[in-house]
Amino acid sequence: IKEGHITLMDANEIRMATEYRRQELLTRIRSLANSAKETMEKIFEETLMETKDED
Repeated sequence: IKEGHITLMDANEIRMATEYRRQELLTRIRSLANSAKETMEKIFEETLMETKDED
């Protein structure tokens, strides 16, 4: 194999590393989405309580 060419083994390693990174990012995104959801729910509940207090 000439210099500058990627071997099949290299390609597999790159693919595996890319897939691992993709999974890491998906996990992080899900975690952030859940945090955002919890925050929104908290704000919603607090807003409801404030509205009830005003009545």
